[in-house]
Amino acid sequence: MKKRLLCMTLGVVMVLSVLLAGCSNSNGEDDEIEPAEVEGAQTVTMWVITDERTTEEAMNAVEEAFTKITKSKYKINVDIQFYTEDEYYQALEESINMSVEEQELYEEVQRALRQAIRDAQAQGITDEVAITNQFYKDHPEYERFRDWGSDEEEETGEVEEETIINDYGIAELKYPDTEPYQVDIIYLSGYERYLDYIEKEWLAPLDEELSGSSKKLNDVISASLLGGVMVDGTTYAIPNNVAIGEYKYMMLDKELFDKYYYNYSDITDLLDCADFLADVKKLESDVVPIDATFEECMNLFVWYWTLNAEKYQGDDIDEDGNPVTEYRYTYNTDNIFNICGAVYQGPEYRNRGDMVLSFDSLFTLPEYREIFMQLMEYKYNGYYGEVTEGQTAAISFMTGDYTIKQTIEENKGVYTDEQTGKQYYGIVVEYPEADEQDLYGNMFGVYGLSSHLSGSMKIITALNTNAELRNLLQYGIEGTHYEINEEGVLHRLNNDYMMDIEKTGNCFIAYPEEGLPSNYWEIAKLQNNEALINPLLGFSFDNILAESDGQLDNGLIENVNILSQQTLEKINACQTYEELDALVNTTTDGLADSLRPSRNPTIIFPGFDDPVVVNLNKYCNNAYDPSSAEGGEDTSGESPYTVYYNWLTTYGYLPAA
Repeated sequence: MKKRLLCMTLGVVMVLSVLLAGCSNSNGEDDEIEPAEVEGAQTVTMWVITDERTTEEAMNAVEEAFTKITKSKYKINVDIQFYTEDEYYQALEESINMSVEEQELYEEVQRALRQAIRDAQAQGITDEVAITNQFYKDHPEYERFRDWGSDEEEETGEVEEETIINDYGIAELKYPDTEPYQVDIIYLSGYERYLDYIEKEWLAPLDEELSGSSKKLNDVISASLLGGVMVDGTTYAIPNNVAIGEYKYMMLDKELFDKYYYNYSDITDLLDCADFLADVKKLESDVVPIDATFEECMNLFVWYWTLNAEKYQGDDIDEDGNPVTEYRYTYNTDNIFNICGAVYQGPEYRNRGDMVLSFDSLFTLPEYREIFMQLMEYKYNGYYGEVTEGQTAAISFMTGDYTIKQTIEENKGVYTDEQTGKQYYGIVVEYPEADEQDLYGNMFGVYGLSSHLSGSMKIITALNTNAELRNLLQYGIEGTHYEINEEGVLHRLNNDYMMDIEKTGNCFIAYPEEGLPSNYWEIAKLQNNEALINPLLGFSFDNILAESDGQLDNGLIENVNILSQQTLEKINACQTYEELDALVNTTTDGLADSLRPSRNPTIIFPGFDDPVVVNLNKYCNNAYDPSSAEGGEDTSGESPYTVYYNWLTTYGYLPAA
């Protein structure tokens, strides 16, 4: 059944209604997959997305070759459901909805059968097999449900295998036909869809399988990916290994660095480069000290919380019949300056579960003031700039993959640009970071009502551990659809079978295609081992507040933003480093003292036309309790930090003590 669209016609629905009323580390081998406890033959469906160029003939050939392997290794017949992307989810969800109706009908049939057995036994008939046969004879419309109970027997290992004689006179296993609207292995993409399928119970929990016959997946799937897709501590899908993100490297011009006799091992970040930059600025007139902006450099060290509360007319109606004003909350991912935020402990800690993006009043933190003042000193000294033609930079930044890091480590810190031959000392300042697409963009799960959970997981495990099976689904038949050159790189012979490599399994055991180095996926695997998870991945003020019908303190958010703008204006008004130092660090009226949460609420910076009263004690408190606020219950809304901190606690993302 290829590229077929399920037709949920009115007639089908009416018939059903009538019936209801009537009643890695991987080496590309999967030898370590645990053997099945039950050896009975199974038939599972696998739903995948294909390219519209893929031909019917190619799909048939791949399915035949694919299921030949799975029958031999696992006694599992795989019926592959190919759909193009624009057809896929409609067809899948229609089949799921019909599957639910079929399940409900099956339960009705079972109740009717049990009643028929009780009625017959009341009349002295005790042969249940005979009663059952008569039931299905009287109700032929229910015949398709006769064998549904065999799946429960499979779980207990009590299946008797049937054989058939093939065209060559040889006995072979008989595999069950697919049930109407059967859904087993599901490809899915997208965080919101993932949560929606979980809520609808369309995805089966997989943790028991991951600790049993599919435990090999824990070794071959990147820990960042496998741990990242857990919801409420449960795994509902297996993400496909894909290359995650990029590194950011700080590159020191080796010639200049050596010229002024500095030691590369003394440098861990930009803050360690003050003396080197001073020499460059003084003695190298044609060199840009730092090829970056002040803001870009600050973002390496600090996360700023800049929140926005957007008004909109909700669906609720007030007592006067008017739409109730509601709010959507966003945070600025461009990291625009704010007085509140968090200081990163180091690039390796920028990971969900390893740090809290706190709402600290930053200028009260000595570590923030040190970073801010040094990078501002660089600004006053004219170190930031942009390289133009004929110029070079003493310090620049570049993004790239693990090969750059590998080269740096193998060459005692030195990286050579292949195009220019120029040499640099390289330092990692940001690690690859898994975002929503990396984690939830390409996954395989098992349908929640599937009768073949273990069998389906064996196939999913094989797509992540068996290179032959995985490349077959991705590229088709060798010699027909592709060939492999001496370097192990794949060359396509035609476009008759086209699949997206991230949608068909573990990329790390797939052949690299032309245009990629032969070790491309090996490098990606090493890169993923160091990948981090965006600390705010999965976090949304709107989603959390919707669960409690809550609202943030909108006035507080607005006033913090105003105060941040006023603070920035005062900073920009400083003409010298000494003037800025007095503003930031003077204990009587400097920022370090004026922005102390314990001083609030109070009017801050009264010299402005619009001075604000800001309760920083509330804004910076992760355990603020409105019911016990000083001066009586606070009904103005929740503290953003409290909402965020509760999310960390609820989902287990708080760093270990």
